[in-house]
Amino acid sequence: MLYEMVSHVWIGIDPGLMGCVAVIDESDDVVFHDTPTFKVEGATKTTNRVNLPAYAAIFRQYVGRVVLCAIEDVHAFPKQGVVSSFNFGRVTGNAEMGLACFEIPFVYIKPPTWKAVMCRDMGKDKEASILRFGQLYPQFADMVIKKDGRAEAGLLATYVKHHYRLAVPTYVEPKAKASRGEKARQANKALVVGSSMFNDEYSEAAIDNLESLGRR
Repeated sequence: MLYEMVSHVWIGIDPGLMGCVAVIDESDDVVFHDTPTFKVEGATKTTNRVNLPAYAAIFRQYVGRVVLCAIEDVHAFPKQGVVSSFNFGRVTGNAEMGLACFEIPFVYIKPPTWKAVMCRDMGKDKEASILRFGQLYPQFADMVIKKDGRAEAGLLATYVKHHYRLAVPTYVEPKAKASRGEKARQANKALVVGSSMFNDEYSEAAIDNLESLGRR
């Protein structure tokens, strides 16, 4: 019997109507899927909406191959228009639902986190992302010219492939004379210790969350 070799991929998503889904495989080949949209004619203006079937089709083709997907964890900015903020959040929700429906594992990563690694010693603006992507993938540099969404999605996918590590649960022996509350806290801490990717602030929040669940 012949078995088809499955190539694993890592995905980075730059959300937004002008965003992109970048896919990198084990050989560092990159495929870009710009956010599919269509125009809706209104009474006073024309707006863009995500083509949901086409967006879902992007994720469907990678089912069973994705090691990890990263969505850029962004938020509305001061002075950003209400309509713009709403549309931005809607597209992010579209991506989240697509990943959840096809059972693709994903995490949220804030821009300062991945840019501190991928855009080190250079600016953190969109032009810097285009420049750095071209440096890392010169064979695909022409595909990101004036396409910062592609460049940032590609760098995000690169980040989760080479730099992101999930926490590995380890056991932490409670202190011999610890109080009951301290023993419980030590046991909870065992569930979140194991990776330098998670800072102390995250660990403390995770421990507090576990304790609150235990009190329910």
